[in-house]
Amino acid sequence: MDELGRWYEKRLGQALRKAERQVLSEQLQNIFGYHLLMLGAVDAELLRTCRVQHCVMLRSREQEPCMTNSSVFSELTQLPLATDSVDAVLFNHSLDFTADPHQALREAERVLVPEGHLLILGFNPRSLWGLYRVLRLNRQPMPWSGKFRSVARLKDWLRLLGFEITATRYLFYSPPIQQEAILRKFQCLEPVMRRLLPFSGGVYLLVARKKVSTLTPIKPRWRPRRRLVAGAVDTASRLGRLPDNH
Repeated sequence: MDELGRWYEKRLGQALRKAERQVLSEQLQNIFGYHLLMLGAVDAELLRTCRVQHCVMLRSREQEPCMTNSSVFSELTQLPLATDSVDAVLFNHSLDFTADPHQALREAERVLVPEGHLLILGFNPRSLWGLYRVLRLNRQPMPWSGKFRSVARLKDWLRLLGFEITATRYLFYSPPIQQEAILRKFQCLEPVMRRLLPFSGGVYLLVARKKVSTLTPIKPRWRPRRRLVAGAVDTASRLGRLPDNH
């Protein structure tokens, strides 16, 4: 199991994973196709409600093998997949920990089929989680060692790649603490926090669709060819009337 996977096994990680599964299940129910690629933290439960027929997980070498799904060992920036071959790509916090997020998004755009879906789970820097990371109040390497990227920046990058943003969801307004009693209290306050401070959730889910650029055909403006010699007879008119053979 990788380092982020071990963090998910702790009390705070388990609570976050439960919230992520719930919000992802709502989105995955509306996505169809043959192939879905998950990049990042491995969680087969995230895909239980997915209607895509075949789910592939991109895994690092140190992760344990997963027997319930196909696995691909590769880097985010060099996916060993054909162009226009995947119906959906899920970045499960992988953009938070990659050194080249631009190239990772370009690779996702390349392997996605036209009108394919891109889903990004990420830690929100404009939240208590982002503040916790800046102040280094928690010295654990994960997930605070990551680079939290804002929703606004990701939207700009995706639009440059030709994506259309279809949904943005914020979740888990609880502070990043391990005390179970405090976590339960904040989870009860989630509806209030979502209404008063909707953009302050610790995690966001961004959904986008790969748009296909349609070319508008331009009608050619036909003009008669200029005569190179003055008084020359046009070829078309000459062929229009043949001489009589008697």
